[in-house]
Amino acid sequence: MRLDYQFRKMSWSDDLVDYFEERVFRLRKFQTKPVEISVTFVAGHNEHQADLHLRSGDMRLRARAFGESFYEAIDVALERMARQMARKKSRIQDHKCYPNTHWEKVERWRKTAA
Repeated sequence: MRLDYQFRKMSWSDDLVDYFEERVFRLRKFQTKPVEISVTFVAGHNEHQADLHLRSGDMRLRARAFGESFYEAIDVALERMARQMARKKSRIQDHKCYPNTHWEKVERWRKTAA
């Protein structure tokens, strides 16, 4: 997993980088190919923003979150990213599953109609 960081309207923060690295490794269970994540932290007047861009093979995902602190924004953005990755992984795994095909549904319908 490759991580790239950008800080806008603020200086580099080792605490934020360490916190993000601790949290991001929860996404490992959803990855199927090598992953590259770029993170952008933007400081505003009242809000802090965390943008995540994930690239892995043909998968491109994006999550943006706002919060009163960067830690809150990171948690929300990672939850959104985890949901997207879980949905993509389940589609890949269930892609050619026979019980969900048209012919299996036709066979079940014939059994119930008979």
